[in-house]
Amino acid sequence: MKHLACHIVSLLLIVVPIFSFSQSYKKMWKDVEQASRQSLPQTACKRLDNIISVARQDNNSVQMLKALMSRLWFAQDISPDSAKAILPTVEKEAYRQNNKTDRCVWHMALGCLYLNVETTISVENRQKITSAFKTATDNVEIMAKTPSTDYLPLLTKGENSNIYGNDMLSVVFPFAARKLKQLHTPTADSLARDIMKRQTDRYRSENKLEATFLSMLDSAAIVGNPSPDFYKEMAKRHADLPLVGELCLRLAETGNDSTTYNLAIATLKKFPDCHHAPAIKNIISRLTQPSIHIYTNNSSVYP
Repeated sequence: MKHLACHIVSLLLIVVPIFSFSQSYKKMWKDVEQASRQSLPQTACKRLDNIISVARQDNNSVQMLKALMSRLWFAQDISPDSAKAILPTVEKEAYRQNNKTDRCVWHMALGCLYLNVETTISVENRQKITSAFKTATDNVEIMAKTPSTDYLPLLTKGENSNIYGNDMLSVVFPFAARKLKQLHTPTADSLARDIMKRQTDRYRSENKLEATFLSMLDSAAIVGNPSPDFYKEMAKRHADLPLVGELCLRLAETGNDSTTYNLAIATLKKFPDCHHAPAIKNIISRLTQPSIHIYTNNSSVYP
């Protein structure tokens, strides 16, 4: 955190800035949460306006973005039109970001807002959404080198974050690709494929085998509808990775029980203590559990 609008004694600002600022933001967000629990959207909006004002003076782009997005969601509860009125502010802030990483993150949020706030996805809106996500994913190198911990007020750490090195690349790129696929246009589909390819290529160039493996799985799931044969081929090519257990979980969702069972047994045999072992055992238990099927006809019987 940087400077908060609190000018009691200059010396205090020099000695304890980080502690005071972080505590202040924490207190302000608690006030917002309290208003939310009490179903008071207008009160929440007023408290968020205060956070936005403080964050702007503090030049804290992360807190400002979080507050603006929250402000928009609360405004939707009051009136859809009031929510749309916030979009120009988000657009203005997104384009004024000098930090390249902040600029990417703001455009990721902007694309998401365009997609969710607009009641109809017109041709113009599709172009705006596509452009926003294109800007968000322009720089692979910067995203790969930026720690996701810098944006924790906006993010929740995922299960596989450590495998990706806790970078912003694994956050922004798949998110943008998933949202682009919702547009169902050739341009958006092409951009989504390119985004995931660049992410995978980046991890492959650094010889990050597990990150490359997960990126390939995500790419297949986002860009298309992977078949059981795809997962079988992935299992063969990456048989030495303990993360191959991830394939069992994803394959189980396809309903291909035979292939799932065989892969699950092989994975546990080779990696009995792998991270996914408990989930894989549950899959095996479900697939081997006896079941009874009773079939009846639909005819009615009258006395």
